[in-house]
Amino acid sequence: MFNLMAEASQRNFEGEYKRLEKQKEVSLRFAGDSDAAKKKIEEDYEKRRKQIAVREFKAKQKIAMVNIAIDTAQAIMATLGKGGFFASPLAMVVAAMGAIQLAMVATQKVPEFWRGTKNAPEGVAWTNEKGAEIHTDRHGNIKDFGTNKGATLTKMDAGDIVYTAEETRRMMFENEYNGLLAKNGITG
Repeated sequence: MFNLMAEASQRNFEGEYKRLEKQKEVSLRFAGDSDAAKKKIEEDYEKRRKQIAVREFKAKQKIAMVNIAIDTAQAIMATLGKGGFFASPLAMVVAAMGAIQLAMVATQKVPEFWRGTKNAPEGVAWTNEKGAEIHTDRHGNIKDFGTNKGATLTKMDAGDIVYTAEETRRMMFENEYNGLLAKNGITG
């Protein structure tokens, strides 16, 4: 039952992202050639996308906490059911382990990848904190080139790769440099 609620919550967030994207597309069409209007639409879109991402993170955090509470209660009952009164000390240990897990989840913050990552967890994370960061899927396909406009909340799939701002600058420079050499007929 609880898993159905978690899946419904995830579908709701996916729907919110899709509706927001469609709203942005329609607004951009109506903006015409106005660069100021387009910029405002993009800024509003990014602000609302961040709000959705933070709500999604918090919802997933609450779901994880409820799952931990359910699993801990089941483990305590199973321990007491098998060992009776004499299993009480072990049941207390199980309860303490559940409490530790709850505390760990409750104190989690949105991950930050200014140091980069070669294996991102699924969910949202801060990227572009110190400049544009290239973001790829686990196979190296580019998902985003990043931005120099400040930290961005980014939806991650499990295994995604985020290159640091420094690595991104180096890759972009090497790409431009090699392109310039090739354009002028210079090969290595």
